[in-house]
Amino acid sequence: MSPSDISGGLSEGDTITYTYVMTNTGVAAVTEVTLSDPHAGLSAFSCGAFVNGLSGLAIGASATCTATYLVTGADIGAGSISNTATAIADAPNGHFLLDIDTLTITFP
Repeated sequence: MSPSDISGGLSEGDTITYTYVMTNTGVAAVTEVTLSDPHAGLSAFSCGAFVNGLSGLAIGASATCTATYLVTGADIGAGSISNTATAIADAPNGHFLLDIDTLTITFP
């Protein structure tokens, strides 16, 4: 997960665009790849041809989704925004794969 360029700082009302890249680095294709991010105020995911929760990923394949978030006064007051995304997929052996990624943006 990575945010858009924020090198100039952030202010209330600014938009952060999060980019989520899910890559199958395993040895078998996976199915029903699901991305979730419970961050309050986050937009719906935009994933192009990838259908969240239904699409699979072949070995070495990637899917990219984006979502946006508007910075609030509470975020500025807190001095940071912390966001956690989770990707889950079904493996052919009947198990599931789980990856959790957290990103914290701090304000000067």
